[in-house]
Amino acid sequence: MIPEPLRNALADSLLWLFWLPFRKTLHLLPKSAAYAVADGLAWAASILLKKLRSEIAAEMAGLLPDRSAAELDAIAAESIRLDILRRIEEAFMGTFTQQTTAEAVLLDGEEFLAQAAKEGKGAIILLSHFGSFLMILPALAFRGYAVNQLAGPPELKHHRRINQLVFRIREQDYARLPVRFLRADLHIKTMLQALKNNELVAMALDGRISSSWVPAQFFGRTAWFAPGPVKIAQKTGAAIVPAFIVRERRNQHRLILAEAVRLEQAADETTFLQVNIQRLATLLEEKIKEHPAHFAMIFHINRKRSEQGIERGFFA
Repeated sequence: MIPEPLRNALADSLLWLFWLPFRKTLHLLPKSAAYAVADGLAWAASILLKKLRSEIAAEMAGLLPDRSAAELDAIAAESIRLDILRRIEEAFMGTFTQQTTAEAVLLDGEEFLAQAAKEGKGAIILLSHFGSFLMILPALAFRGYAVNQLAGPPELKHHRRINQLVFRIREQDYARLPVRFLRADLHIKTMLQALKNNELVAMALDGRISSSWVPAQFFGRTAWFAPGPVKIAQKTGAAIVPAFIVRERRNQHRLILAEAVRLEQAADETTFLQVNIQRLATLLEEKIKEHPAHFAMIFHINRKRSEQGIERGFFA
């Protein structure tokens, strides 16, 4: 077994190589050539990382007990491939334009945004850590929508120096997008004003850092979700529009917007939150069953991070 200090040093070296020399080299290539490199790396990793593949398959067996061992192994291998492609796309995030984004992401369900706009109270774009979820933001913003993203503060205290460097690089890339990034601990008034202005506010259903949690049945077990999207929708009257992004052939994505979820009222706040979080969790579960490889790596990363005390596990 590799000692932890050496393992950390190797991980740091790989991050440095990816985010500095490798990323700069990718930026010099045409997108088609960069994707060819990405595909090669992704396929190689999905084959060679046998221990990781085995761990992911075991984790997904807990969610999908009806799948065979061969099916679970295929899901795990595909999840590794998709995760590498997602990370390489993230390295390009600051270079996307209106044209390249339109070519990369097809959009289904735009009529649900039109309906929300007619109501005039803004829309909450309900994200999940599913597929290349970060592509949702430029896909909507470059189509002319006023897009804000609300997220929790960065947990940099758990990160080593290289992680902090990567965070700064990513911040610089995101700043080049026509998206306004808001922090939940600093910009709540700005977010509420954005909805009042009939803008879009993206937030995650399955974020794992929160000050409060609501239980919901998720794959037959009790899981925990942050109530923020439901509370904000109740306060503002904004529509909740679920959004999922699926990678299709030739690295093209399909962004799928679902019909707005209308909140069900209840006699008390606890019941209100549980009923509506359950409805949203069920939507996420259904989409994961359709495309399990789009979620498997995120589920694996969450388990690892929850064991390290960095964030809450789904079922912890």
